[in-house]
Amino acid sequence: MSTSVRGTLPGALALASVLAATAWAEPETKTVSLREWFRSADFDAIRSPDRVESLPVESLADPSKDWKSGMKTSLPGSFRILPEPLPVDKDIAKELARLVLQPKSYDSGYMGCIFEPGITFRFWKDGRAVDVFLCFHCVDLGFQVVGADEALGGKLTFGPIRSRLAALVRKARPDDPRFGQLK
Repeated sequence: MSTSVRGTLPGALALASVLAATAWAEPETKTVSLREWFRSADFDAIRSPDRVESLPVESLADPSKDWKSGMKTSLPGSFRILPEPLPVDKDIAKELARLVLQPKSYDSGYMGCIFEPGITFRFWKDGRAVDVFLCFHCVDLGFQVVGADEALGGKLTFGPIRSRLAALVRKARPDDPRFGQLK
């Protein structure tokens, strides 16, 4: 038995050092790939929108709700956009775009909860729109082209900008009681 332990220990140490090196390098790799992804044409509407609107989003996770009425998406959870659009002030829209298209706005944290966005910001350009869904429960956001069945990638954790996004949501919908206490 002592032979197998001695044989396993160097292998385990080698594996641990490889995993540690990979984990150490991950943030740089992630930042570079996000930067490149945000430069793609998928995000043109967010970079330079013609207009932006905010729309509340209703979770359909409650068993009493008709989850089949949810939108088609590859994002987790079941939800639908409520038909209550409000135009977003240009300064708020500019700050939103700056924050969500900045790789350092995201971290690698993970919350084990259901993605239940409460609001989306819809960025329009040349008749095409991209939704930015914000979930303040799990501090994740997701992007999806309006009319598409799948999201643009997966969720991103916006922990570093949570309070700034919450303030922008409150400014964008100042009279909406659903967002008054958002932090």
